[in-house]
Amino acid sequence: MDIDTYWTLVEQARERATETDAEAVAAALTEILVERGAPAARGAHSAYSALAAQAYGWPLWGAAYTINGGCSDDGFEYFIGWLVAQGREVFERAVADPDSLADVVDEDTEAEGEDVMAAAWVASTTLTGDDDDGTDHGTTPLPPLGEGWDFDDDDLVREHYPRLAAIFLD
Repeated sequence: MDIDTYWTLVEQARERATETDAEAVAAALTEILVERGAPAARGAHSAYSALAAQAYGWPLWGAAYTINGGCSDDGFEYFIGWLVAQGREVFERAVADPDSLADVVDEDTEAEGEDVMAAAWVASTTLTGDDDDGTDHGTTPLPPLGEGWDFDDDDLVREHYPRLAAIFLD
């Protein structure tokens, strides 16, 4: 499945979801993938993996850390799931400029979407009854993170994310 098709499915899931949180979008996405069958679920896994690789790096990790008040390795993966659930426009703006997330978060935002990252796997398991069919579903390797910085240094947070800092530090 190509990225454009995946984003179309995410948008359909956002429209179908009864609520706007990542869990509701994930549930709707899982339903859509089940309706489309196992090949679509496998393809969605591949597309999601490619998006996760695009987002994977210190710039967004620092934004996730700021928004969530901390962010472990797993927490960053869940953050990427949440980011995908926000839709293509928000995702692409955030990859280009993590501080743009100030447009979609507030001090009460829980930016975690573990269910989004698992939607394709859940759909595939539902369809096949097998939680590991032994095939490679096209996981994109994560790139190197690059050079990091101290996310607990408020001055650096303000430098990197002035708009997010205004929400979460001030």
